[in-house]
Amino acid sequence: MVGQEGVDAMRVLSNADVAQVLSMPLALAVLEQAFADAGEGLAATRGISHLLHARDEPDGTPAAYLFKTMEGLYPRYSACAFQCTSVIRTWPTVEGVQRSVSRRPLPGNALVGMIHLYSMDTGELLAMMPQGYVQWLRVAAVGALGTKYMARAEATTLGVLGSGWHAKGAVRAHTLVRELTEILVYSPTEEHREGFAREMESELGVPVRAVGKQEAVFGADIVVGATDALEPHVDPAWLRPGLHMTLVNDWLLGLEGFQRCDRLGWGARNPQAGGRNEYYTLISYTKSGDPTKLGTLKIGHDYSWATERMVQLVELVRGNGVGRQSDQEVTVFTVSGQTGMQFAALGGKVLELARDQGLGHDLPAEWFYDEYNP
Repeated sequence: MVGQEGVDAMRVLSNADVAQVLSMPLALAVLEQAFADAGEGLAATRGISHLLHARDEPDGTPAAYLFKTMEGLYPRYSACAFQCTSVIRTWPTVEGVQRSVSRRPLPGNALVGMIHLYSMDTGELLAMMPQGYVQWLRVAAVGALGTKYMARAEATTLGVLGSGWHAKGAVRAHTLVRELTEILVYSPTEEHREGFAREMESELGVPVRAVGKQEAVFGADIVVGATDALEPHVDPAWLRPGLHMTLVNDWLLGLEGFQRCDRLGWGARNPQAGGRNEYYTLISYTKSGDPTKLGTLKIGHDYSWATERMVQLVELVRGNGVGRQSDQEVTVFTVSGQTGMQFAALGGKVLELARDQGLGHDLPAEWFYDEYNP
């Protein structure tokens, strides 16, 4: 428990501190337990909120200020997390595909994203930390858990769409849930995919080949979609029997692709989101213009037609759901659902270990008290 008693100090942690205590195997273990607890009603998440103000960049490029928040609580660590991101978002088209890109005007090519961790016992602010490293581990680990429970047991070849930050995390996490014999990688820039192949093969000791997009899908047992593309990346005709896909977002496959899948998995469905992905629970914007109509923000697919095909990770980890019914089924897992709870679980574990190892910097806890009680 990270917040059973009042604390004298609020702990400030850096990404380096987080990386020192939180590994990929530990993140997998913590999140697998957290999803099991969530399935028992022992966690709570509120849908993600977007606040947007449409604006143009100095060169006329359409953009928007985005303030994104999510919250979740996890009683196992007595932790409640508030995660926020404050960025300028742009949507450039690269090689004919629209992408979501955050502008990085800050020193060190940095962004602003934070996790605030509160005690469920006293209400105190326990810790603050950047969200970057936790986010990287979170997305990779949840995607790998989806693969663990939905891919064929004998699946050994991994195809990767993307060669960036999330793609590297996904590969590392997937080596912990399947014995991979080959990895195929595609990204639009040849230099990037070749560099990715060299780096991952050297690190993991598994053959990694840079290939075309179709081969990365058609030649793999498991495909990970880990790009910032906002348009379908995969031809539905490439979805052969027995394939499993894990997607960072649901834009990569397209509605027709989802309709060709036998089973659709998520972390958990949020009833506030209706038939749509939890990511779009709440979008608010100023009179500057509706970014969704300007084409700068995509709304996720409506999955109300797929109720009978859906399964949630909270069910799979507890043995109450079926990831696939045969080796011939095509399955897909999207990394969404219970997102705020994941930050609470990983943040709570990070704080526990950081305290044990004396990491971070303390600020007086009373600086964050409010003596006024309206």
